[in-house]
Amino acid sequence: MLTKNQFIEYISENYDTTKKNAGEIIDTFVSAFMSATKECGGINLVGFAKSEVVNVSEKNGVNPSTGAKIVIPAHKAVKVKISKKFRNLAD
Repeated sequence: MLTKNQFIEYISENYDTTKKNAGEIIDTFVSAFMSATKECGGINLVGFAKSEVVNVSEKNGVNPSTGAKIVIPAHKAVKVKISKKFRNLAD
């Protein structure tokens, strides 16, 4: 598994660009993916991933420190699903 810096180096070596430019590309992509998910309710990049903001219902839970029962309020969460094509890449 590559770290972010190793991935930047991989991009710069294999796609004829500088490390600085490769780092900016990654940072821009991640920022845009997060912003679009938040502002537009999700994004679908066919062949890669789909993100969406979903409503999570109120539910009961347990405080792990005390064992006391608690109510977890309803909230919104981000759900990311990797595409089937990308999931099966290692096969």
